[in-house]
Amino acid sequence: LEPVEIEEAKSEQVIDQEKNVARLRTLLTAFVKGSHMPFTLLEGEGGVGKTLSLQALVGEIDGLKLVLISSDQLGQVREYAQRMAEEPCRTVLYIDDMTFDPRHFESFKIGTQGMKRFYDNVTVVASANPSSLAHLPPEVLRRWPIRIRYGRPNLANGATLRKVLQANCDRVGMEYAPSLAPAFRKQHGSALNTLPPSAVHDFLREVKLTRGL
Repeated sequence: LEPVEIEEAKSEQVIDQEKNVARLRTLLTAFVKGSHMPFTLLEGEGGVGKTLSLQALVGEIDGLKLVLISSDQLGQVREYAQRMAEEPCRTVLYIDDMTFDPRHFESFKIGTQGMKRFYDNVTVVASANPSSLAHLPPEVLRRWPIRIRYGRPNLANGATLRKVLQANCDRVGMEYAPSLAPAFRKQHGSALNTLPPSAVHDFLREVKLTRGL
């Protein structure tokens, strides 16, 4: 297992999720100072800032290491925790976009049976979207006592839309321009307050491709 290289991410890039970022920061800060951090589940659809907030906070809080594991490796999570517990730093095992597969979750359930915690210097965080969560059996969900729910930012709000556009411009590698907001509003019209933030990313990729950037 290798630590994840943290990209240039800052917690202020996570839009309209201040309470969630603050709660996650509190948990991680206490964890790095020696407190136990229970398994934590970040819930919400793609693009709302679940992974970005974790990456940013791990980069901002000294003494943390982020190690990425896949849903396919869930059955080996006890083994990974034992290995990471031998390291001097405090490790977050992160399952990004956790998906449902009965084979993996059965072994995960068995592997974590009777364990209130793993080790003082290891915790497990996962992110999952609503469709995946709908298929998780209750006995697996009970393994995640802390659940942080990320809602959609309101793109109908001008200030919020501008911030989301600016953050996504950085990710797609293009310069923000004030003309992007009215162009996005014109394209989506009255659907703005129901759009997922991934619509902004898709819009900017289309703009970049059209302009040949």
